Amino acid sequence: MTANEGLMEFRAWLRMCNYRPASIRFYTTGLPCFWVFLKQSGITDLRSVTRATLEQYTASVLTLPLRRTTQAQRIRSVQRLFVCLVEKNHILIDPAASLHVPSTSGLPRSILTQSEMRRLLAQPNTSLREGIRDRALLELLYSTGIRIGEMIALTVYDVDLSARLLSVRSGKGGKGRVVPFGKEAKKWLQEYLEKIRPRKNRLHPHERSLFLSFLGTPFCLATWQMRIQRYAKMAKIKKPVTAHAIRHTCATHMLEAGADILAIKELLGHQRLTTTQIYTRVRPVAVKEMHQKTHPREKEDDATS
Repeated sequence: MTANEGLMEFRAWLRMCNYRPASIRFYTTGLPCFWVFLKQSGITDLRSVTRATLEQYTASVLTLPLRRTTQAQRIRSVQRLFVCLVEKNHILIDPAASLHVPSTSGLPRSILTQSEMRRLLAQPNTSLREGIRDRALLELLYSTGIRIGEMIALTVYDVDLSARLLSVRSGKGGKGRVVPFGKEAKKWLQEYLEKIRPRKNRLHPHERSLFLSFLGTPFCLATWQMRIQRYAKMAKIKKPVTAHAIRHTCATHMLEAGADILAIKELLGHQRLTTTQIYTRVRPVAVKEMHQKTHPREKEDDATS
């Protein structure tokens, strides 16, 4: 199997597995470096690639003057390619299994404190229609931790106010999930749906997107990102604040309060627990406080003192 044949198979497999176009680009753009390596190594058939070949390739990638994220992308692309080849029965054993991938994990720089998050949520001017809409979106982002792309894709039919549940139908990898939201998010979302959205919907009565612009059309991602950054500036938050930072902040605050990591995994829509585990690296003070409150031996010391 040549590189071109493998690439065609790989793209078709990714589409069959409901990978989004952005994810397909991520995995396929990481492969050209691998094709060059195979050519230089005299390997013309992907079925001839061995574990030793891939370890040499990984070592060569790690010597390149690239960011860790780029190095990881190139190695993960090869890993996913060979998963495809195994599942399509082109090879029996996956030579890329357990390849070393450079760590890109770690909490983002923009984890907001609870005080900063409260200030951010308070910035929209809720005496204005746009302010109520923006407050509803910010509260929903923080309450659910869903991705901004998932938020933009929500329709009015995806909201169950009475049960305080969202149906996220456009999750990563094409997988949907149902996520709960809190009382504050419900309060502002209900006000938006009852008082603001019907006015905006008059211009486009058949539009079903949950959050609408001034013209009654769906918002684009870039517009929301700019609005979030403007509110962060108004709140005098010096950290770079994005919708994704709010997602990380939601998960971190819940874990610091004692939430189970498996529940966080389901809330965020992560496919692998290892993705969620970066949030366990919370502030040392929070870990110490939780240890003192929950560890049996700490409780025994209190009982005997």
